[in-house]
Amino acid sequence: MCLADEVCFWEASAESANPDKEVVRAVRPGLATLGGRLIGISSPYAQRGILYEQYRKHYGQDASTTLVWQADSRTMNPGLSAELIAEAFAEDPDAARAEWAGLFRADLSDLFTPESLAACTAQGRTELPPSWTAKHVGGLDAAGGGGQDSLGFALCHRQGGRVVVDVVREYRPPFDPLQVVADVATLAKAYGCRSLVADKWGGGFVVEAFAREGVAVEHSDLTTSDTFLELAPLINGQLVELLDHPRLLRQLGELQRSTGRGRDHVEHRRGDHDDVAAAAAGAVVRAAVGLRGVRRRLGVGFSSEKPTVEHVETTPVPAKRASPERAIGILSKQF
Repeated sequence: MCLADEVCFWEASAESANPDKEVVRAVRPGLATLGGRLIGISSPYAQRGILYEQYRKHYGQDASTTLVWQADSRTMNPGLSAELIAEAFAEDPDAARAEWAGLFRADLSDLFTPESLAACTAQGRTELPPSWTAKHVGGLDAAGGGGQDSLGFALCHRQGGRVVVDVVREYRPPFDPLQVVADVATLAKAYGCRSLVADKWGGGFVVEAFAREGVAVEHSDLTTSDTFLELAPLINGQLVELLDHPRLLRQLGELQRSTGRGRDHVEHRRGDHDDVAAAAAGAVVRAAVGLRGVRRRLGVGFSSEKPTVEHVETTPVPAKRASPERAIGILSKQF
């Protein structure tokens, strides 16, 4: 027997390359040989993944050999506080419907499709050298070096009708923040970039630390979510050339758009990170200021050409939540 816990959150992430389908595919031969059962238990989440597929295929089907049950938390555990659940619904109805009512969320979708990211990725391009004819723009997602978050840094420039990403760096904790600031500032100045755009994390400390290294940090007026929303039409319109950087592409691919709060909101999946993606998005959006307006004014449509590598010198890039209440589960011989 195999017991799979919180299956809805077994998606490929920046920390893992083993998504839910691959894990299930790996255990099936052993279960088939021994006649074992595969039992999946999870709070529901977005309408994707192997558990949701099984739910759609087998729920309410009397002839199915797979048993699916779905119930709200108080049905499963009558001792739960009704007041606590009511408070959760008041704070975030969409999240509460999944966590307490046992319903898959319909308000979540991926911000980017794999196809849209692939169309903007220059295959084999890991980094670009400085261009003295271009104005390089830098993006920063700061971190203190002692927690779970990395410090992300990216450089890009405008070329023709596109924004080209030149450099992506990630500094994973633990690290000395002052040493990393010095390293990032040195790299930025090597590209002729003396100004970085960042969110307001760290406040004056980040600004002052970079100022001592001769680089200005400007706080963006956009939240990280709004920056990702600004990035979406640029990538979907193929106005960006992304590096072939696995960490960057994976983080971008895991961004989720939520539409259930009165306005769109973008964030990374639970347990994942967006440090590199946020830095790159900040730089690209800043570099693209006026780009889309000019194209609209001239009546020029989005380019359909895929990024190509021409005269490029590449250099290597250095270096669930467990819930006590089970709202949905699957019992299956052939999951």
